[in-house]
Amino acid sequence: MLEVQGTAPVSGSARLADLLRRPQIGYDLLAPFDPDRPPLSRAITEAVEIRLKYAGYIAGRKSSEGVPEGREPSPAAGRRL
Repeated sequence: MLEVQGTAPVSGSARLADLLRRPQIGYDLLAPFDPDRPPLSRAITEAVEIRLKYAGYIAGRKSSEGVPEGREPSPAAGRRL
């Protein structure tokens, strides 16, 4: 499945969250590997995908802006005067 989607195969096992971090993989593609998962709306699955795929980027931006862990930067934080 991974190679068909244009991403590298895994050797051994992998967590579903790690697979979902790959740009080519979406929540819907992982359904065969997690048959007991509850049905979720597209808005929720999209939010989960965004959080997982961009978690490193968001953490880096927060640390470079001096935002404490768990706090969102203010809208004005990225504005230049």
